[in-house]
Amino acid sequence: MNALTNSQINEIEKFITQSGLPTELKLVVRRYTGQESQEDRQRIADAPPDILLTNFMMAELLLTRQDQLDTKVIENANGLNFIVLDELHTYRGRQGGGVAILVRRLRNRCTPDKAPICIGTSATMANEGSDINRAEAGANVASRLFGTPIGPESVIYESLRRATDDRLELDDVRRKLAPALTSVLPAELTDEVLKEHPLAVWTAIKRVFDAR
Repeated sequence: MNALTNSQINEIEKFITQSGLPTELKLVVRRYTGQESQEDRQRIADAPPDILLTNFMMAELLLTRQDQLDTKVIENANGLNFIVLDELHTYRGRQGGGVAILVRRLRNRCTPDKAPICIGTSATMANEGSDINRAEAGANVASRLFGTPIGPESVIYESLRRATDDRLELDDVRRKLAPALTSVLPAELTDEVLKEHPLAVWTAIKRVFDAR
């Protein structure tokens, strides 16, 4: 869990740094997972960040532990606008039930008068069936975990689209691969040439197949 959180904070901070926004408009993100020093925890309690990354075990402690500092951190979350669960597919069985209850308690504690926007992410939760069936499956899981109705129209999927000419298949370029590998590439390759270049087509098709 901590490895995932560490990876997330690095990526989020990278996006914030590259945003080009002035300092006063940049979001502040902090991690609160038990890895932090007492000084770090105190700073988070005294200066609430815009985004607080944690895990479900620490969230449970924040809601139940009678530590004055932790109590201040959870009080700072009053009026919470977003609840985000990453790796949604991992919350199943007993753990899934525990996280679902935790989310409801968090909502009751921090947003009793309004419904926060709930977001779940997963790369592998539903990969089979039609787009409609996958959307319905994803919406059903998210609704049960977050305790709020989420329709299939709210489920967003990504798909790969070849950058090369999609009329060309492996059989069309396979016999051209050897000459392409032994030939010297020109100093400049335009997008139009690359779209039909045997190596580019082969690489693009392989990436799509591997992703499936």
